[in-house]
Amino acid sequence: MSHAEVFEELHKKKKKDGTREHWVETRASDTYEDYHKKLEEWHQTQPLSTQPTPDDMASLWTEAAGGENKGRIYGLGVHQPTSHPKPLLANSSSSQNQEQMEDVRNEIRELKQQLDSQYGTFVKMQKFMRKHGHDLSDDEDEQTESDV
Repeated sequence: MSHAEVFEELHKKKKKDGTREHWVETRASDTYEDYHKKLEEWHQTQPLSTQPTPDDMASLWTEAAGGENKGRIYGLGVHQPTSHPKPLLANSSSSQNQEQMEDVRNEIRELKQQLDSQYGTFVKMQKFMRKHGHDLSDDEDEQTESDV
């Protein structure tokens, strides 16, 4: 469901039979209509196969709603930075997002392996130091006192 559809669902009065008829306020209908006009104008300037990105749609909505006011946009709530938009349409970037997620998962796996290896080395070092008569708990107390 697109943002415009959610907006329409939330800003039209619900009749007893469950259908929606009148906008709750003039501003809601004006914003909704202006957004669709701007979206149509945008489509006319693009090749037929091009779909608007979430950034494009958020920008068009922001313009139709009269811009940002005190960090909020009418119908969107708190302004979301366009560098981290919530996806409004499924498009070709979803496969790119899946690839990025897999890269992140692989990096996390590698970092966990490195951490496990370093922790193993740390434990061996602690055992070695204890074996040679070094009490590690005293060093921690001394280090804490000297750091303060």
